[in-house]
Amino acid sequence: MRAHRLAPLAVLALLAALAGCRSSPAVAAYLGDRAITVAEVDEVVRAVNAVGDERWAARRAGGPGPQPPLVHTTAAEVVSLIVLRHVGERLLTERGLPAAPRSSDVFAAIFGLPPSDPYLRLWLDYWQVVQPIVAAHPERPPTDEEAGRFLDALVDAGQVPDGVGHDEMIADLKRYPAFGAAASAQQTLAAAASGVTINPRYGGLVLPAILSLPSGLVPIDIAFPDDGKVPVEEA
Repeated sequence: MRAHRLAPLAVLALLAALAGCRSSPAVAAYLGDRAITVAEVDEVVRAVNAVGDERWAARRAGGPGPQPPLVHTTAAEVVSLIVLRHVGERLLTERGLPAAPRSSDVFAAIFGLPPSDPYLRLWLDYWQVVQPIVAAHPERPPTDEEAGRFLDALVDAGQVPDGVGHDEMIADLKRYPAFGAAASAQQTLAAAASGVTINPRYGGLVLPAILSLPSGLVPIDIAFPDDGKVPVEEA
């Protein structure tokens, strides 16, 4: 009887050991057999934000001539760029979709970074595979919930004009069917992310996007609809 009861305990111990192999605190994400380390992510974040801090200081000091774009990123964005590129590559293959052209000059101008910069390369690799997936979804007006997530992303990016109310912004965003296509693409990407393991310190995935606004081309990060339902296994 004792031996019979120990068998499931041994199985549980084995499962715990296997799970431990996929939950190293030094790993930001597992993409199949490939591990993205926390150190890799932190290095990109530190480098980009150091440049952004220098540019912000120069603007405050009132330096002469045109100023380069302010740049800023988060660990969650960097992890999402890496993970969604991995997921997007698989979807392109499965659906027979061609990758988008590599727009190095455009992205270099958006961020004011050279094409060799690691952060810019992440964006280029990501955009080549995710942009065709978004474009493959039919345009439709976004729902109130979807428009709300886009509005939150604009607020975080400092792109909401003063004096414009929440309801007014939601009504305006719902006029753009491209936002509905992007929201549908999020659902597709989320479903295809099953099996990817992400360190819970980074929270849920975001969808990095570039919007054409009166202030120019602006990067934003759009949250997924419900982080608890996005099928990404926590480390």
